[in-house]
Amino acid sequence: MQFSNWHPLTWMSHALDCELFGLDAGGHHFTSLLLHAIDAVILFLLLSRITGKIGRSLMVAALFGLHPVNVESVAWVAERKTVLSMLFLLLALWAYLWYARKPGIGRHGCVDALFALALAAKPMAVTFPFLLLLMDYWPLQRIKPQRIKEWQSSSETLPLPQFPPLRLLTEKLPLFALSAASCTVTVIAQHRVAMKTMEAFPLRDRVVNALFSYVMYLWKAVWPVHLSVFYAPEGSRLTIWQAAVCLAFLVAISILVWRGRRSRPYLLFGWLWFLGTLVPMIGIVQVGEQGMADRYAYLPYVGIFIAAVWGLADLAQMRRIDPKYSAAAACAVLLVLSFLTRRQLRNWESSYVLFTHSLQVTPDNYVAEDIVGTALLEETFRTTGQKCSTEARLHFENAVRIHPEDTLGHIDLGFCRETQGNLQEAIKEYQAALQVTHSKFLKKRALINLGGVYRALRQFALARNYYNECLKVDPGDQDALKGLARVDKEEKMPSLEQTIAALSRAAADHPDAKLYLQLGNLQRAAGRVPEALISYQRAFDLDPNLEEARVALEELDASQ
Repeated sequence: MQFSNWHPLTWMSHALDCELFGLDAGGHHFTSLLLHAIDAVILFLLLSRITGKIGRSLMVAALFGLHPVNVESVAWVAERKTVLSMLFLLLALWAYLWYARKPGIGRHGCVDALFALALAAKPMAVTFPFLLLLMDYWPLQRIKPQRIKEWQSSSETLPLPQFPPLRLLTEKLPLFALSAASCTVTVIAQHRVAMKTMEAFPLRDRVVNALFSYVMYLWKAVWPVHLSVFYAPEGSRLTIWQAAVCLAFLVAISILVWRGRRSRPYLLFGWLWFLGTLVPMIGIVQVGEQGMADRYAYLPYVGIFIAAVWGLADLAQMRRIDPKYSAAAACAVLLVLSFLTRRQLRNWESSYVLFTHSLQVTPDNYVAEDIVGTALLEETFRTTGQKCSTEARLHFENAVRIHPEDTLGHIDLGFCRETQGNLQEAIKEYQAALQVTHSKFLKKRALINLGGVYRALRQFALARNYYNECLKVDPGDQDALKGLARVDKEEKMPSLEQTIAALSRAAADHPDAKLYLQLGNLQRAAGRVPEALISYQRAFDLDPNLEEARVALEELDASQ
């Protein structure tokens, strides 16, 4: 619960990987790839068993296995929950087929158990009872004709006992109960950290973003390029008429597939599968910062693939197209998808490469700006020992410009300002983070950083206040406790002016670039800007590669 998710089966899967492979990433990636391959095989076997259409089933499974949008669910080890949940959901569908042939309590219990395991891996499986009702319509055709003429007779490929709609709905009540329980647990786990309030994400923005996302998921199924690990919400940016166009497009497709429900039931089946399984992730209940995500399409795209493959195959038969040409076209599509998937995989080489790609394909992506900036901070420190660089700072500045309520961006920008000696600007950024944050962790981080800055300024009363505020959020926070101990110790040390005087004498006696940089930072903090400029220039003259001195000079020159 403390990690905003409840998926014990996924945790056990990761724990087993750690036992087998330790922290070797290759082993963890292998497990995710293996699960994805098993999912594709089971999907093929299930569809071919139910429909008797081996070629079509193979094409659906191949599309599922090779589509670039599914790269995120497999390449991202943290998304183990998606491929694992899909495995048990497909097994539960297979168990339902076994149950449908001869309904009984024992067989129903098997379906219930597998569904519970799918939920324990990831709650995306909550729509499973809805999928069973769809399968009762097609391809299982378990709905007994009564007064509704359009319901089909029993399937010729796999004859199953038929029942009235109410009976079919009633038999799924235990599954709906499991779904309700999973939803409740998920809300409890996520509402404190990940779930967004209506103030943060208004209902109007959520609905507009949902309509736009449905259309974009469809587009990326057909044209899977410009894929990103993060897509910013579009609800607040889109106008009402743009949302209306998206709604009209979705309604038009719905009308078309409804009209073809008798002659082409797979279209309605696939369309409702797509629409329904996306509901938990579409953003009406907003969890996280993303507007949409490739990983959310892992299950929904199965419906699109089924509708597309069956529809195109029937069209080819109706036009009497030679099966050889159909097979050649299918192979061409799979080759193109394989190429795009391989290209997409290269973007997962590192966090820096992944989010730099995101910046290239999704402008105004503040999350990518934050992560690229953080990656640059780590690289700068590893190679030069410096805590910040101009390039990293520019990314953080872009992040807060794009999204002024980006708490992490404000904190990281404040850190850069602080390490470059601009303590007053650092205070502004940390205070801005406090005003917009909804995260307990980030609030603590901002408070501790403010305490550190005021400690550096020797304003010990303010430093102590911020550390105490942090302890109100988390009474056991070690950084805050250590900060208070440092305040008590430093209060007895020489004043800032005395420290500046001592450093000035030391730098004059033993000229050193870092010593002059430290002196410039203290002079800047004390408001002695002309003296700070001289110290920074002296540091830069002694070491032209000292990035922090160069940045400080540029900032002070710009502020003159």
